[in-house]
Amino acid sequence: MSWGDRGLPVDGDDVEIESGWNMLLDLEETPNLNSLTINGRLSFINNGTNIHIKSRNIWVRAGEFFIGSEEEPFKAEAQITLLGYQDDETLEFSAATAVGNKVLAATNDVKIYGLPRS
Repeated sequence: MSWGDRGLPVDGDDVEIESGWNMLLDLEETPNLNSLTINGRLSFINNGTNIHIKSRNIWVRAGEFFIGSEEEPFKAEAQITLLGYQDDETLEFSAATAVGNKVLAATNDVKIYGLPRS
């Protein structure tokens, strides 16, 4: 991932993939993020490297989250770990809509393609 002047995220960060960004995740393992909000595009690099993303919650808000594609399924192991405890603070879309914690929420586009299984 290229963050320019910001530097790579560290444990506990709230990370936003901003609108207009096209981020390619190439880390084998992310830090333990507090939250990940995707308003741009986040894709896993598809070069045979296992990738493990760790966050308390992931919200694909107005963006896109892609792991592989129909034409080129993800070749390695993709792992998503939602961190935290049952009584942790909940993710709220609005004052009227709380969805809980340890959530991968999608209000836009998520596509995950892996290799065929027998």
